[in-house]
Amino acid sequence: MLARNAESLYWIGRYVERADDTARILDVTVHQLLEDSSVDPDQASRTLLKVLGIESPKQQLDVWS
Repeated sequence: MLARNAESLYWIGRYVERADDTARILDVTVHQLLEDSSVDPDQASRTLLKVLGIESPKQQLDVWS
């Protein structure tokens, strides 16, 4: 029983850490787009998806849609 609870806490900790990392990456990207008008939203979106390990679609991307 105790080992199962310890394992569950371990996995919860890992998933919370992953969620925190993802939130930080999204936060940096959004702030970069809001503060720097020279950043191309399409390229920033594709870079963000690549960093997150998600295949980007073929059509042009817009962060806000």
